[in-house]
Amino acid sequence: MKKNLIGMSFGQWTVLIEAPDSAPKKVRWTCRCACGTERSVQAGSLLNGSSKTCGQCETHLEGKVFGRYTVISRAENVAKAISNKGSGLVAYLCLCECGVEKVVRKCHLIEGRIVSCGCHKNEMARMPKPANTTHGYNTKATMAKVGTRYRHLWNDFKLTPEAYADLLQTQGGTCAICKQMPDSVLHVDHDHTCCPAKKKTCGRCVRGLLCGPCNYGLGNFADSIERMKAAITYLQRQTS
Repeated sequence: MKKNLIGMSFGQWTVLIEAPDSAPKKVRWTCRCACGTERSVQAGSLLNGSSKTCGQCETHLEGKVFGRYTVISRAENVAKAISNKGSGLVAYLCLCECGVEKVVRKCHLIEGRIVSCGCHKNEMARMPKPANTTHGYNTKATMAKVGTRYRHLWNDFKLTPEAYADLLQTQGGTCAICKQMPDSVLHVDHDHTCCPAKKKTCGRCVRGLLCGPCNYGLGNFADSIERMKAAITYLQRQTS
């Protein structure tokens, strides 16, 4: 089901109207960047945080902050600083909050794909594990391990922790379907017509965050609107 994003903000983008080149399976929205540039952007790219700006207004990044990084200056000899590929890459020398300096690609900064030198991930990995339950069983649930959760979000959905938090905020901290406050972490829902596999999605087809029952319900109905309408008709007939 298409989600109405008109009026919402994603990074520097503000959604204006549905784009003329939008399609049922590839919904696109006309967005205006903070610099005034208007462009058609895919809905999935807005929701998963992979598109936050037009890119044209970020010509000079010196002094700007991205996560824990503060940009110092444009990096010289980028090809050697990052890899032996692509001499045309644009990158910046950045200072992390922990004091480490690193050369980071411009696109990775703007898209939020890199937010620290690695110290943030290390801090999450060192967080205390959950205490044993009252019944004596060790709570080793994957979702309780923050570092593992972050890797899962990126590896399977191309979502950074910041993008997940932004998406959760746009939903008011509740499930996108039932609007209830979750008892646990919300599941990431994606368009299975784009990426049929259960894992390793492209990241552009993320639709929203759902509680367990709603997520399982959509899965059991195979995202079929016809089957869900038939179920509603059945329930209404049985309760009338």
